[in-house]
Amino acid sequence: MTPSQERESRRGIKALNEARESNASLNAPVELKAAQDKLAAAKTALGKKNYDEAIRLADQALVDAVYARVKGVTEKEKKKAEELRQNIKTLRQEIETLSKR
Repeated sequence: MTPSQERESRRGIKALNEARESNASLNAPVELKAAQDKLAAAKTALGKKNYDEAIRLADQALVDAVYARVKGVTEKEKKKAEELRQNIKTLRQEIETLSKR
């Protein structure tokens, strides 16, 4: 494996770790699993000295991991926004009730 291929492999592992840390396992579990599976397959291909396949799978794992991280963060923020909307709605209802007294 060339040094640039090793760097790409490390990038894939780093992206996967970042996805895990961003709560992708909660908010993007399918995407995270796809990245994990492709990284495992890349390692298997590497062990068999099938370098082209290993690189292709590592690249795909990197893309899937980044997508999982971004989707995970997005879903988390959507949940926060919905919670905030609900709090605002409740507050408005309380204000309306108080203003009618």
